[in-house]
Amino acid sequence: MAGVTVTVWKGQNPVAVQVFGSPITAETVRNSLRDMNAAYVGKLHAPNSSTHLGGQCILDPGAQYSLDISEYSSHGLHSRVHHLIDGLAKSMLARQNSPLLLPEVALRVEKATCIILGDDYTDAGLGIFYDNKRGITTHYIFSQLPAVGQTLEARMQTDGQYRRVQLEVTAVSKELGYVCFITQQPQPYLPLERDVTELLHSHNFVFCSFQLAFAATKIGKEFGPGLAAVPACTACLSRRGHFVVYEHICVPGDSGAVLLLHDGRIIGMHLEQAAVLVEKLERLEIIHDGLDDLRNDLLDAARIAGQGGIGLLAKCFPEV
Repeated sequence: MAGVTVTVWKGQNPVAVQVFGSPITAETVRNSLRDMNAAYVGKLHAPNSSTHLGGQCILDPGAQYSLDISEYSSHGLHSRVHHLIDGLAKSMLARQNSPLLLPEVALRVEKATCIILGDDYTDAGLGIFYDNKRGITTHYIFSQLPAVGQTLEARMQTDGQYRRVQLEVTAVSKELGYVCFITQQPQPYLPLERDVTELLHSHNFVFCSFQLAFAATKIGKEFGPGLAAVPACTACLSRRGHFVVYEHICVPGDSGAVLLLHDGRIIGMHLEQAAVLVEKLERLEIIHDGLDDLRNDLLDAARIAGQGGIGLLAKCFPEV
């Protein structure tokens, strides 16, 4: 199968050309280039498109792509990330009397969180239990979408130690972006908030993510190994009330995550970054009804450079 060619650009000048075997995801290409050179971080796109590619998007065999690093070259990725972390730290210090999550809620989040394992038993992304036996995760963390009835492996933290848990897939919706699962044994869980009207009056909520860059910092460690929380701000609800479009600090590698109100209620599930979803929508010849109401909101969110987010609202989760 033909390979994928990626040219790294700094301004108008090509600085490197790399060929990758197919099939390959945009995330794998981005990570490989970053491993080659820490400065090779930027916008990955097709030559005639301004759409940023990321996540589990499969690149076309034989096609050519570009990685523009100009916006990162003056300071580098590390400086950019540290700048974001410093800003987040200052924001948190200014809100000492109003923590992101109450301490008892942070503990409940830890206990109700499971880390979904991939085919090679590496950490794929985050799932959350919203009932004592039922949970949900985002579909894009899987390289191959699981089928209903398929068994998944996950690990959960108990008293600082991780334990293996078997999950059975009960529902899959590519249109709404979720995979639901069930366990045989009761698990800790977080309550749902299915009434979206509260979001219209709340401008701050929390985005808890696995494999977030901040997880290795002092801020991230407050919420347990591999789990970090950052503030998010609502922007708008989609017309049919399926999704919330919001702003939050994000970096490449954000995984499936849960959106929480301050008191620990689940308000939704974080989906792929806005620009990636826009790219997927543009490729569809027929837009499904469940996604159609996102188009305008996504285009608006995508203009928030690197900080847009999309979350499926909990009211769309399958009934327990």
